[in-house]
Amino acid sequence: MSDVLAQALRPITDRITALDRRLRGKVSIRSATVTGVDPIRIRFDGESASLASTPRTHVPVGVGDRVDVAHHGGTSYTILSVVGGAGQPWRQAADVITITGDNTPQMSVPVTFPPGRFTDAPIVPTTLRNTHLYFSWPSNVTAAGFTVNVRRYDGGSFNLATATYWQAVQMTPTSAEG
Repeated sequence: MSDVLAQALRPITDRITALDRRLRGKVSIRSATVTGVDPIRIRFDGESASLASTPRTHVPVGVGDRVDVAHHGGTSYTILSVVGGAGQPWRQAADVITITGDNTPQMSVPVTFPPGRFTDAPIVPTTLRNTHLYFSWPSNVTAAGFTVNVRRYDGGSFNLATATYWQAVQMTPTSAEG
């Protein structure tokens, strides 16, 4: 390129260089899929290969997770969040119910989950506030609700009010068992 042409193009190339520097300082968010975890590898939507560099992450990730990734300056990437979160709790509900005894050894009370909360039967552990005489357990667990059961250890009459705590958790559809 001649010096005259280079000099004529100088304002344009200077402007392009300045814009490039500004854009490298901006953060953009893109969607990707985790393709490896040791080291972490991601493949951006629409790309055929995984990113060669290892992104930082603010959340635990697993292979197959859909993630939102911040691109900030050159080759710096940070995983900000997991969309749906394989291996992570996906849907949850919790509450406290009071069961009042009626002088029988066991009481059972139905619990209804918030409508549409679960797509499959969640895991539901239960516990009691006063456990010196009683124990509790869930039964008939479905996506719509479950039955909480309370019984005296010694088979005696259940004759007082007790608070039963429960928490229902459904993992993501891609979670492995265990």
